[in-house]
Amino acid sequence: MSAMICEMCHGPLPEGSSAWRKYCDSCYRARRRQRDRERWGNQRKAMEEVDEPKKKPAMTITDIAREAQAHHMSYGQYVAIMRR
Repeated sequence: MSAMICEMCHGPLPEGSSAWRKYCDSCYRARRRQRDRERWGNQRKAMEEVDEPKKKPAMTITDIAREAQAHHMSYGQYVAIMRR
């Protein structure tokens, strides 16, 4: 069996390493930090996009209820007519 080597530094992996192992200990920690920075950077960008101000609705529920009362209707009746 040939010696297993690290994909980053091309140094030997520790004896008895699993066939799935790709990095030596120091490169593993460096790769982990890099991957975490990438993940958190993407999440931060996503959170910034979510923080955009939301549009205010045209009418609030209170406005609709007042309008319905002015037309001698219940809120539900008024909304049903307005959706047509």
